[in-house]
Amino acid sequence: MGWTECCRFKSNRYDRIGLFFVALKESLTSRGEYMGFIRAVQDLSEGVHFQKKSHPFIQKIWDDETKILQIFLEVKELQLPMNPQFISFINLSNGDIEMDVEKSKQRYQFKRKPGSAKWQYSPLIQLGGGISATKLNQVLLNQFILKVRERLFDDLEKQGVLSAGSGEKIESWLKSKFSTIESMVDVKYKTTVVFGFSHNGVRYLPGDLLCFDDYFNQKIHKDIKKSVHAVPCSLCGQQTYEKFNLNGVFNFSTFDKPSFLPGVDEKNLAKVFPVCESCFRELSYGRTKVEEKFKNTYTIPKTEIWIIPEVVSGYSNNSEGLSKQLAVKNFEDYIENDASMREKRVLSALAQQGESLNFHFLFIEKDQSREALLSIIEDISPSLLKKLETIWIKNIKQFQSQGNSKLDSCFLFITYTIMKDGKSKTNQMEVAYRKQTAVSIVSKLLRGQPIQTRSLKQEFVSRYPQIMHMDEYATIIRNQFRVIEFIEQYNKEVSE
Repeated sequence: MGWTECCRFKSNRYDRIGLFFVALKESLTSRGEYMGFIRAVQDLSEGVHFQKKSHPFIQKIWDDETKILQIFLEVKELQLPMNPQFISFINLSNGDIEMDVEKSKQRYQFKRKPGSAKWQYSPLIQLGGGISATKLNQVLLNQFILKVRERLFDDLEKQGVLSAGSGEKIESWLKSKFSTIESMVDVKYKTTVVFGFSHNGVRYLPGDLLCFDDYFNQKIHKDIKKSVHAVPCSLCGQQTYEKFNLNGVFNFSTFDKPSFLPGVDEKNLAKVFPVCESCFRELSYGRTKVEEKFKNTYTIPKTEIWIIPEVVSGYSNNSEGLSKQLAVKNFEDYIENDASMREKRVLSALAQQGESLNFHFLFIEKDQSREALLSIIEDISPSLLKKLETIWIKNIKQFQSQGNSKLDSCFLFITYTIMKDGKSKTNQMEVAYRKQTAVSIVSKLLRGQPIQTRSLKQEFVSRYPQIMHMDEYATIIRNQFRVIEFIEQYNKEVSE
């Protein structure tokens, strides 16, 4: 599909201009097919049995930089509304990494909340990282204890999960345990505080109790748009009166300019691309899987590259579902066992895959809960990636370099040379321009499109007055020549 950059920053805020939905409409009306990457994201849920209502939406709460502070509240009964009596146990956890990852995720039942919401999907709160030891006391007082009631317990009381007055009591108990909590927070890590519940000596995390699964699902259903007349789901075709919008899955698909698409505004947004609840859950699960399993964060600064596999050939119709599931699972296992993501060579690993898989790439820039879609590339075969890697190997030999021959190193080298080499006091506008240039070039390489080098040469030459005063000027200019030579060799090969 002929995609262009879809979203940009403007005046330090997102200017999401709706090209995402325009492309969707063009795809559906002009070609009668669904957008490839959306179908591929949905297919990642094939063969998965959702054991709980919250299952498709839950996200991993921990990583190597995160510790989890568990605070358990003793309750009289496990019946609603629960009546907390006192804090029964406080524990610093590594996220139960000894458990199966999916089971552990379901026990914590975490999902990032909408930016402005004064509630959480589950009784937990993130303190974040980068807290200095000297400021820890104030952070716990101002960002934890004083806000935990407003962000967690007020709504739990309102929805009947906890008895009236619970928030006030819990706030008082937290203050009485302040020194214990402060001593357990390790400032070298990000900290997430999770409230669990205990009864008769048994401790329960939120996902262990059905009431929190229901509470979670209630929040998900806030995004439902109800219609007087049934409309077909844009993915499965099923008639539905209750529909979701894609911005519930992909934040970059929202409208900031209602008039951009004629006749579309906030009141009838669901008419653009309505999705039934079943497809919404499958898409949500697929998106989470991409973020957790197939995300590249190292090629372009402050940008995530989502890699979405799609099975395209080699499978019989009568076993399509199982075969797709098996093919994606084999790919997932390969990526994990090969350590390619950890060792920053995942793109090279994609080039080694068979032709039964194609890949879609999304370049996404994030700012807290907001997302900007910088570029999207669909239907890329492993053979194209292999060709790019081969051209890079020729470039290494041509310049007698000792550099890494992996495709990831190629993209890193191009990005670094465009964004960093010759950089002195570069302002934000210049940084944004250089990043846009890097994203554009990498996107065209992935699409197999020719790249004009004239403007890039002019950009490099414009840096010479600044570069010539630097000790490493010869290396910088050599790197620039290498990038130009790589692109020109690439242009020759793609035009053949």
